Amino acid sequence: MVRASTLFCSLAAALALLAPRAEAAETITVNAGESINDAIDMAEPGDTIRVKSGVYRPNEDEGDGGPGIVVDVPGITLMGQNAVIDGEYQGFGMLISAPGVTVRGFTFVNCSDGLVVDFNDDEDGKPDLFGETVITRNRFSANSNNGINVRLAGAVRIERNIIEDSGQSGIVVQRENIETDGLPSDSETLILGNRSEFNGEDGIEFEGSRATITGNTCTHNADDGLNVDITPVTNDDGEEESDPLITIARNRIHYNTDDGIDIDGDPNVPTVIERNRITLNGEDGLSLDYYEDFDDGPADGIKAFPRHLIARNTFSNNNEDGCTIEIDDGGESGSVLIERNNAHHNGEGGISLREITGGNDSARVENNRAHHNGYFGIELGSPDIDFPLLEGGKKKEPLDGAGSGDGGPDSGTYRSATRNTCSFNGLGGILSLAQSARIVGNRCDRNLGDGITIAFSSFNFVNDNRCSRNSSQGIDNWNATIEELIGNRTGNNALGVGVDIAGGGPNGSGVVNNEDDNTGTGGGDATGEPDMFNVIQD
Repeated sequence: MVRASTLFCSLAAALALLAPRAEAAETITVNAGESINDAIDMAEPGDTIRVKSGVYRPNEDEGDGGPGIVVDVPGITLMGQNAVIDGEYQGFGMLISAPGVTVRGFTFVNCSDGLVVDFNDDEDGKPDLFGETVITRNRFSANSNNGINVRLAGAVRIERNIIEDSGQSGIVVQRENIETDGLPSDSETLILGNRSEFNGEDGIEFEGSRATITGNTCTHNADDGLNVDITPVTNDDGEEESDPLITIARNRIHYNTDDGIDIDGDPNVPTVIERNRITLNGEDGLSLDYYEDFDDGPADGIKAFPRHLIARNTFSNNNEDGCTIEIDDGGESGSVLIERNNAHHNGEGGISLREITGGNDSARVENNRAHHNGYFGIELGSPDIDFPLLEGGKKKEPLDGAGSGDGGPDSGTYRSATRNTCSFNGLGGILSLAQSARIVGNRCDRNLGDGITIAFSSFNFVNDNRCSRNSSQGIDNWNATIEELIGNRTGNNALGVGVDIAGGGPNGSGVVNNEDDNTGTGGGDATGEPDMFNVIQD
């Protein structure tokens, strides 16, 4: 008797023989002189095309503006083995029009754009089926427009490429508009470990609201090293991309003609900028300009503080500011935390908050080092005045001008500079023109000017600072009101004045436990206090 299990196994084997077999992924080889496009036409999703050493000229028969190599099969891999794509100045080197494609190991030269990713409408909804588009370990040299130009809805990874001598930008990713009915669930852009140098415009240019840009080197570009335009990504129904976040970390940005990193756009999209080294750029090291066109407030689920984090970066030897920030919006853009950065030897300011306005905003500058900068180590507020230099040991009168226009103590808007070290700066350690400023626990020594200057503002709190050996005064007040002046130590400043609060200082209990040991020309206050405690109030 035949056992039931034996019969079952025999029946299953027979059915397996009758069923159609799933085809295994194939490897297609292209030799020098053969057509890469022909190999793509034969490929199926999952296949690999190996392109052998040689020079391939896909535009020879296309004429001006030809698409070059067209990758229209999703989910395939093209691997170059010392393969050179020469566009002969007639069109793209390669056009990827299907999702989930990997391109690795090619050199693209003499193209208009070296590699273009541009999904058509039929493919835009399919990234989840085939995964991310990967462009890795390629070299792009002497292309007349951009080295890599990406316009797509799906996820993309651009990793460990070398892009040099492009007529325009090295890497361009434009995600500001999605012409589809739906958004892919995984649409992050990853730009990792690339080297982009000697390009005619930016080293890297990104437009969108979700990206991780880390480990790149951008040097000697004619415009910015990294340019980010933060723009909400929406589909045809107006739905915005979920979880927007821009992360910029561990990049090396040097010797670019304009800014090292230039970021502007929607203040409601969180940004994290940390552990970058930004040096020797022609304008600012880091410039952030969030503007008022976006006033709908933060997306649901985004934490209120900090909305924008700038931490552990080095800004040095840039011709203008090391780091400069402007937020001018009509909504509730959240807040900025600037901490543990090192800003030194910049031509103008070290860290400058030029303008922060909007509902319930705050800006905190904490535990930074700002030294040997041409202007101030740290600036809070809008410097709408021409701040004077010393003339013969005496200050010129300030020009007419207003402060930052920030709110009072009940507005929810405030600026703080806490536990920073500011030394050897050209105009002073800290300048505050912001309303409701908290200047607490800072060390401001040996600056060419005041240690701390409070100007044209009100509701200020200046406590527990150490300001000594500055070429002017320890703490100086210009037409501002100070609510508290407590626990400051101001010694050995060149003008002999530890604290000058004439014209707007606190009275009575507002001045407590300040210590002063200055020598020189300082005088007493209205009560006849001796020179050993030089607080000038009138």
